[in-house]
Amino acid sequence: MGYWLGHNDICLKYRRWIYVAATLLAVGVYGLHLYKTIRMGQWFYQGMVYDFMPSVVIPIAVFIWFKYTSWSKFLFFIHVSPSVIARISGCSFGVYLLHGAVLCVSERYALAFSNQYYGFILTYIFCLITILVLKNMPYINKIVP
Repeated sequence: MGYWLGHNDICLKYRRWIYVAATLLAVGVYGLHLYKTIRMGQWFYQGMVYDFMPSVVIPIAVFIWFKYTSWSKFLFFIHVSPSVIARISGCSFGVYLLHGAVLCVSERYALAFSNQYYGFILTYIFCLITILVLKNMPYINKIVP
C-alpha cells in the first residue's frame, strides 16, 4: 500500500475525501474504544489495532498528508536542513522494527519507556539513536533498515 501511495498521484478531490473519511473514522474508532472500555470496565484494544479495518484508513490519510504537504513552509522557521530530515526519516522502518522490543523490555523491567504519557517520545528517541548508531557501524550497516 505504501509503495502504491508513494508512487501514484492522488488528485486534491480524492485526498479531501480520504481526509474526511479518516477524520470520521478516527472519531468513530476512538468513540467505540471509549464506549467499550467504559462499558466493559477494562481496556478495550480491538479498535486500536491495524487489523481493525476502519483503522487502516487513518494511517493512509496521514501518509498522503505527509506526502503532499509543503514542508518548506513548516521547516523554514525551525531551521532544520533537509538532509537531517531525510536522515531521520530514513530510520523510520528501523524504528518501527525496534520499538516493539524496547517496549517489551521496558514493561518487563518497569522502565520509563512504557509510560503512557511520555513513553512514546522516549521510545522513539531511543530507537532513533540506536538505528543511527547501527547505520554507522561497518558490516552492521548493510543489514540495518
